[in-house]
Amino acid sequence: MTYHRNVQDDAVAVQAVRLFLSSPQVSDYYDRHELSSAIERACDQADYPDRPVDERERTLAARLREAGGGYVSTYSLAQLLLEHRGVGWLLRDQDLAEPRPGDRIWAAQFLTARYATGQDAEAWRRQLHPMPVAAAVAAARADTGADQTIRLAALTLVPIVRAEQEALLAELDDTELALITGLKDAKTTFARIGEALAISRQGAEQRKARLEKRTMSTTR
Repeated sequence: MTYHRNVQDDAVAVQAVRLFLSSPQVSDYYDRHELSSAIERACDQADYPDRPVDERERTLAARLREAGGGYVSTYSLAQLLLEHRGVGWLLRDQDLAEPRPGDRIWAAQFLTARYATGQDAEAWRRQLHPMPVAAAVAAARADTGADQTIRLAALTLVPIVRAEQEALLAELDDTELALITGLKDAKTTFARIGEALAISRQGAEQRKARLEKRTMSTTR
């Protein structure tokens, strides 16, 4: 009987945490009864409801179970989660304190916990959803008091930001070339195209040639 109770407590805590971490509709649960029912359904539908998917889920579920006191139920945990507006309160400062350069998940979470504001802070508090990496790196760069750990975290995310910007620039090249090509197909002069780009007629011709070369190289 005791064994059954422990397994049930674990399952309820694990599924409650998982629901908040994975469900985009979690913010719609304003009523503890609705959230309690959702947790109960998650327990019923999971093959092994008491098995966490990773160490973070295991840790958060254990802390939620402890916060629930001696009696754990879908209702009591739903009430706790709604009172705290999510699962962010279950994460401790020490969970992220140890520098892990190269670990992009740690870096994003560490900088988010430190710098997130507004909707980013709400998403972190509710679902531990990291802020955009570019914003996280920019916040760390602007922090004149940034220590070694902050700089290591920001540097860890720089390759992601660079890749995002390069992808954006490649997409912009495609868009610009398509617009120029469309204009030329419609018999628009390079002089007119140059006016739109604030460059000369010759510059517009050279611009089109460079764009064709760049877009061709990225599609190989």
